[in-house]
Amino acid sequence: MHFRRSRATATDLAVPSSPDVKTLAQYLALARQSPTPLTVGSPGQGSGAHFYSELLAQASGVQLTHVPYRGEVPLLPKLLSGLLSAGWISGNLVTQYLGEGRIQVLGVGSVKKRTAALPDVQAKVKSFGFEPPRATNRAQFQAVMRGTHEGWARAIQTANIKLE
Repeated sequence: MHFRRSRATATDLAVPSSPDVKTLAQYLALARQSPTPLTVGSPGQGSGAHFYSELLAQASGVQLTHVPYRGEVPLLPKLLSGLLSAGWISGNLVTQYLGEGRIQVLGVGSVKKRTAALPDVQAKVKSFGFEPPRATNRAQFQAVMRGTHEGWARAIQTANIKLE
């Protein structure tokens, strides 16, 4: 099985391959049943992936524990070994480990157009509001930017995200 992706790819929410978790809905159900919050790794505190984790938790009403790493490379062994319940990875890393059957991709954190390698996640991306509306004039663009800024500010404040 081969997947092709461009170098400018989205960040994908991946889990270790398991017969129990094949979809985002199954992952969120597992998070709701867990006595402790599930762990989600990202390539850094304050990264886009960190924000996606917080938005996912807020939108779904589950508790997730963010685990920041210094990039994707140190995150991968923890994800592949199952020490993390999920992690945000991108590009060739997703393609390689997905092709080997070592991970399962549940969703895409940011994408402006359909991801050719993973077209069945497009509905999930839209269901969490990660695709911004298109603006056709200056007033619409300003409204979109204002709404995006306010939305991120609320998410950051709610999640108590601070840069170190």
